[in-house]
Amino acid sequence: MKHITLLAATLLIGLAACRLFPGRDTLRVAPPIPAADVPFTEHTLSNDTDVVVHSPTGTRIHIPANSLEWADGSPVTGPVTLRFREFHDAWGILRAGIPMEVAGSDGQLRSAAMIDLRIGQDDRQARLRNNAGIDIQLATYQRAEGFDLYYLDGDSRWTVVDTFATRPNSRKADRLAQLDAATPDPGRYNPRSNRFLIEADTIEFPYMKPLHGLRWQVAPRNADAAFRRARRMAWEKVEATRLEGPGRRFRLRFTRYQSFPEGNARKTEYSVVATPVGRGRGNDGAELDRRLAQYDSAYADWRRDYGRTTGQADLLNEFRINRLGIWNLDILFKKDDFVMRDMKFDFEASKELASQRLIVYAVYESANSVLPFNRWETQPVAIPKEGRVSFFTVLNDTSFAYVSDATLRAALAKGGEILLPSERRRAEELPKLGGR
Repeated sequence: MKHITLLAATLLIGLAACRLFPGRDTLRVAPPIPAADVPFTEHTLSNDTDVVVHSPTGTRIHIPANSLEWADGSPVTGPVTLRFREFHDAWGILRAGIPMEVAGSDGQLRSAAMIDLRIGQDDRQARLRNNAGIDIQLATYQRAEGFDLYYLDGDSRWTVVDTFATRPNSRKADRLAQLDAATPDPGRYNPRSNRFLIEADTIEFPYMKPLHGLRWQVAPRNADAAFRRARRMAWEKVEATRLEGPGRRFRLRFTRYQSFPEGNARKTEYSVVATPVGRGRGNDGAELDRRLAQYDSAYADWRRDYGRTTGQADLLNEFRINRLGIWNLDILFKKDDFVMRDMKFDFEASKELASQRLIVYAVYESANSVLPFNRWETQPVAIPKEGRVSFFTVLNDTSFAYVSDATLRAALAKGGEILLPSERRRAEELPKLGGR
């Protein structure tokens, strides 16, 4: 099996909500600002090889060999391109123009996670053979009890297809355990000296190799009682961070954990500023600087790996898809979750916009959903009783109007007629909104 790890990826996951007002006459994927659409991650693969793709969120996609065919039923040959993206927040769903309304019902979806997956060759789109499927473990940053698995048929109509299973992201937990274990044991310190040696297995902890054989020294003012106690302790972890300014100064942070019979645990931490001291010929001057620079680079790699791993979701939702396109974990909003309020926006008074039929999008940030209001001037708008909602409307090809949840809440607190002031922003700022 061929294993592939991609540096960037995006997938789509969703929740469900009730559509409280008449929405778009035609439901289809339509980015409100095409230039700000959520991009796909692309990878070239071959139909005759098993492929496993991992995304930075923790999502795993397994495409079995010989599972693809063309629309005429002929098998896919030669290299094809996998294109996929994932959505974990309402602003991503808005940017991609994913409709969250359920056609033919008063339903509005809210999303736990969503994946959009396509495979093709040039402009030719592949499909899955009969009885073939792609196994998905879709990352999610929230629990999805009571949610269903939806498919956006024809990129325009949501249908409930199947169920899914949720389990912990063991790959994340295992990798974090490996990285946590790859921190050096500084050993015991000589209590008769202000110098000490950090001892580590450089085979198990390779990023410590540049510091092997170095001794450290603290300034006399730092050789206090806490330092003397620290020298008598065995530590489990140490982190060395170079400090700005002249000299070769580092902040050393030590950590140890102690368990007690009653099941309690105590975490002890100590930090001190220390300077590495060369030992023997070749360990001073330029050579010492070179070794410290090597350590900086190696430790930065470890920190990046740790950061990427902690950014993964703690939960994965498992299911198998038999069609390419958009798959969503959704649940329907309840009408009791909203309060209906009449409101006006400051751009209503704009003469330059008077001839345009603007659509105001309510972006339910806490629920991962988006609801367009075609006739917001004459109908009330649904405000969630709990959670955040912001508003967005396209002014032209290069700008949009934005009303934050904080602005809305301040207006509601004043009472009376609600007139919402908006911020005018450039189209390229849209991708900056949202958290994932």
